[in-house]
Amino acid sequence: MNFSENAVKLHWLFTDLDGTLIPLDGNQRNVQDLQTLKRVLNERNIGLVFVTGRHFQSACQALKEYSLPAPQWIICDVGTTIVDASEMEKSPNRDYANLDYVDELAAKTSGWDSQRLQLELRLPSDLRLQESKKQGDFKISFYADATRLSDLTKRCQQQLDISKAPYGIVSSVDPFTGDGLIDFLPTGVDKAFAARWLARRLGLDYEGKVIYAGDSGNDLAALTSGCRSILVGNADQAIAKQIQSLPISQQVFFSDEEATSGVLQGIRRFCDPD
Repeated sequence: MNFSENAVKLHWLFTDLDGTLIPLDGNQRNVQDLQTLKRVLNERNIGLVFVTGRHFQSACQALKEYSLPAPQWIICDVGTTIVDASEMEKSPNRDYANLDYVDELAAKTSGWDSQRLQLELRLPSDLRLQESKKQGDFKISFYADATRLSDLTKRCQQQLDISKAPYGIVSSVDPFTGDGLIDFLPTGVDKAFAARWLARRLGLDYEGKVIYAGDSGNDLAALTSGCRSILVGNADQAIAKQIQSLPISQQVFFSDEEATSGVLQGIRRFCDPD
């Protein structure tokens, strides 16, 4: 997608998938509103970017499984991979990751990889390494006890500080399994970093054109990154309270509708003519 195509988009929806764009199990209102949302995105000429913790293949699976609207771009692996969806259709057998973004993250982590990180950090023994398909070139992910997530995150951060490894931590709770999730990402990299990087790449006015939708801890940075944003009604209330305490909260729409329906409600709030 070239600059001229990007420029004609009136708005861009950058959205999380699970718990946000994807209909909740058994929620027929969400299913119906997904069809309406597809129509609204098309009629109002709104670009679409998936921003998910899922790995790339899993995001593609969700696209088909739930008949989601087709995105122009996919940000996956909690902001550590960016893919141009239009290139996928042209070259279905190649590595899709944006190489400029890969180079930037490689520079941030020079001299470090997942093996070195795991060897040098004395991580809590009760962290469980996630499945290999959920790891990435710049993301190392663990399951953790959700009831002790804050303490475990703090202990992991202490180990990072001691090692001076060029990584940071994003933690969240899986809304479906209840598992605590701890992701080690290059310093400063998260969904917000990736969203801003892509917006610059596309020549977008981030604060003026981008609308971010999310529901969980790994969306917090993006929800409060300066663009207009939508916190769906099923979001963790601890996240809602955190956002409400910030000056930036006036740019956040706190939907009273769940998941897909909340995204639709927020889009209408921000994009419908007065």
